[in-house]
Amino acid sequence: VIIDAYLYRWQLERAVAEQSETIRRANQVMMDALSAIIEHRSTESGKHVLRIRSFTRVLLEEVAKHYPEYNLTEETIRAYAQAIYRAARLHDIGKISIPDDILNKPGRLTAEEFEVMKTHTTVGGELVHQLEGSGDEEYLRYAYNIAMYHHERWDGRGYPEGLRGEAIPIC
Repeated sequence: VIIDAYLYRWQLERAVAEQSETIRRANQVMMDALSAIIEHRSTESGKHVLRIRSFTRVLLEEVAKHYPEYNLTEETIRAYAQAIYRAARLHDIGKISIPDDILNKPGRLTAEEFEVMKTHTTVGGELVHQLEGSGDEEYLRYAYNIAMYHHERWDGRGYPEGLRGEAIPIC
């Protein structure tokens, strides 16, 4: 009886692990689809997100070189770069709320149009926030911070909150 109970428990744990992995993969497919929709709607190059991956890796390598106190190894750099790259695919998800005439306007935006465009960060953060509880919480935390704060600047002149320096989430 004890062996049967143990085998049953082991089978249940294995089934739960498999279902969890299936759900994680399904969530990734959904996130990829959302990202593709946004990229399709915008005239920006689809290579933009690929450049993010390269820049992330270069920045992490520089941090590892100049700030050994972070103990970044090749393995952790690879893991962080992958996690940030995955989450960064949703960085412009808030652009779904921007009217096409502003989103795809050739040339410079007016001050009023730019104010509308800036809302894509907070809308993106709200959309990602609504996904909480649907999967990998670390991934969603990164995706939220990236969607919300990817236009903040070290000198504090960015948006949406005008964060400066180390107040800006690292991812």
